[in-house]
Amino acid sequence: MIRLPGYPSSIQLLDGIAETAKPVILNFSRGKDSIAVWLELADRGIEVIPIHKSIVPGLRFVRADLDRYEQHFQTRIIDLPADAFWRMLSNLVFQPPQRCAIIEAADLWVPTREEWDQLMREAFAAPDTWILDGVRAADSATRMLAIKRWGPVKPRTRRQSPLWDWETKEVWARIKRAGIEVGPDYPLFKRSLDGIRYDYLGKIRTHFPDDYQTILSWFPLADLEIFRAEVMNAAPR
Repeated sequence: MIRLPGYPSSIQLLDGIAETAKPVILNFSRGKDSIAVWLELADRGIEVIPIHKSIVPGLRFVRADLDRYEQHFQTRIIDLPADAFWRMLSNLVFQPPQRCAIIEAADLWVPTREEWDQLMREAFAAPDTWILDGVRAADSATRMLAIKRWGPVKPRTRRQSPLWDWETKEVWARIKRAGIEVGPDYPLFKRSLDGIRYDYLGKIRTHFPDDYQTILSWFPLADLEIFRAEVMNAAPR
């Protein structure tokens, strides 16, 4: 585990949450870190309100994966369109000209993270409910700097990263001990789905063609990302 002077350990954070005997919202990405957080919360008998944010709504392989976790934890997972989904639409990502005017006329509201948190609390919990995530300092230099600067607990926004001090090997060991299989994202992308870049799109097109068509229904020009990567990058310079 990582040690940073002045910050509570993951054990202290998790035990502190358990002592309140109140439910928490878990930002459940289907990624390894949020799985490990849920397992630790379940071990302590903490009620979890899991909320998954779909980068593209309606993907069947994502829904099948959520079903597996619902069965394991015996808890319904709330699946919502991610704030990034609304942001991409608002920014006209991969949109043809005939759609741009319609989207601009819709004047989509793109919530900030704090506004999104407030909406989740209003709809599914209480105003003071803690929102937990799987952010870890060891995951990247950027996250290490963020933890050092802001800490794993943000009282103003009521957010916590309770496994902030875990190493990656600890996360995988915890999942293995629980006997859970991670979703298809890891064999394909090495991480959970969080965008519509080529490193995701190319493999979704190959392995989940129906889901690729769903992506095209929302972002019709996403084929251009495939073209850019497979044709333009392959062209002689």
